[in-house]
Amino acid sequence: EAQANAGTRIYSQSDLQVGDLVIFYGDQHHVGFYAGGGQVLHAPHTGAFVRYEAIGNMPFQFGVRI
Repeated sequence: EAQANAGTRIYSQSDLQVGDLVIFYGDQHHVGFYAGGGQVLHAPHTGAFVRYEAIGNMPFQFGVRI
């Protein structure tokens, strides 16, 4: 959650750039990296392998550019 306040917020998915943090869920408990092409790099849960996933598979809140 602290990462959500670390940089400049980006509210439009179309403005995301590769490497931006992507914040999901209303309580901001999940963070990934924008990988471009509508893909996010993230670990879906504790113990899971890091993987690419479509950004639309989770409730996008905003991005953060550090």
